[in-house]
Amino acid sequence: MVDLKSKETYFHLATDKRPKEEFYDIVKDPGCLKNLVNDKSVAGQLGKLRKQLKDYQLATKDPRETGDGDYLESFPRLNGEIRSFPKID
Repeated sequence: MVDLKSKETYFHLATDKRPKEEFYDIVKDPGCLKNLVNDKSVAGQLGKLRKQLKDYQLATKDPRETGDGDYLESFPRLNGEIRSFPKID
């Protein structure tokens, strides 16, 4: 008998929206199935990495950190669409 729950679990892992932050122990969890963002045992390490990323983004004037990200939506789109798909007959 096929374990439908297992298939459903892997389907959702592959297709659901990703969380805002992800942090994995790739040695213990090489499949990256257990997100450790809310695990208190890694809070210090995660805080250090968040600060390192923020400092880098500010130093490079990354619009996601400086608040100037609206310009990314100002680029013209081809044919007014993000992408085109072939017509289905």
